[in-house]
Amino acid sequence: RVETKQVEIGLTSGGRIEIRSGVNEGDVVVARAGALLREGDPVRPIMANEAGK
Repeated sequence: RVETKQVEIGLTSGGRIEIRSGVNEGDVVVARAGALLREGDPVRPIMANEAGK
């Protein structure tokens, strides 16, 4: 389920953004989502390394 969190961002380069704080190791981060995604919505994540299969 979707859980929104406040994060602190750092450096940005080439479409990448450093997250300095606000997430823990092992958390799954939604990088692209539709405008209708809301807190608590169920999701089925597709991991970035699986997206090209």
